[in-house]
Amino acid sequence: MITLPYTFKEMLVAVKAAETRQYEAELLGCKDRMPVKSVLDALEIHTVGALAELKVSQWLGKHERLTHGTFKDVADCGHDVDVRAVRKEDGKLVFRDNDAPDRRYILTHVSRSSVKLLGWLEGYNAIERGTRANPGGYKEAWFVPQDKLWDMESFER
Repeated sequence: MITLPYTFKEMLVAVKAAETRQYEAELLGCKDRMPVKSVLDALEIHTVGALAELKVSQWLGKHERLTHGTFKDVADCGHDVDVRAVRKEDGKLVFRDNDAPDRRYILTHVSRSSVKLLGWLEGYNAIERGTRANPGGYKEAWFVPQDKLWDMESFER
């Protein structure tokens, strides 16, 4: 596991990206993939994801701008890395049917002060390592527990 502290300024960058992502989602009438109680809940989910993407990009040495409006057409970081962010320490990596099997997926945990890189795998491995479920009532997906992910030390940057 790798722990990456973040600054208040980085959090503000993530919040601005989250605002844009939420605005675009509202304009397009996109349905959230997980149950949310309000727009504020959805904004928090976007913020956590953007912060995780920002820190992973920095860790990769990419320092790219946070994307929005790509809707899976472009990887989150670089050409082949997607980031999954969870707010619970025991969260699982979620791989959906429309996710690219040839990308690498990094699972992160975002806390009040840091982003932890918990593990990774290539998309096509999610099916054999995960369990098919639909806990949020949106669509079934593959849920991969952390003990089925590869250590971050094995990730080639």
